[in-house]
Amino acid sequence: MKIKGIKIKEETHTALLKKQIEVMEKTGDKPNIVDLASDLIEKGLDALDDPQMKALKPKK
Repeated sequence: MKIKGIKIKEETHTALLKKQIEVMEKTGDKPNIVDLASDLIEKGLDALDDPQMKALKPKK
């Protein structure tokens, strides 16, 4: 998966989703896959605005 030039390994996304689902099942929450996935994507996009992440972007 590629977001604005920063490559994110899909395995990482999958692992994060699985972990969140496991935690939710233990606490008795019903995991909503769509919400979890969109939440992860939002976090990924927020990370792009992070100054440390911007420093990693290649200069044009």
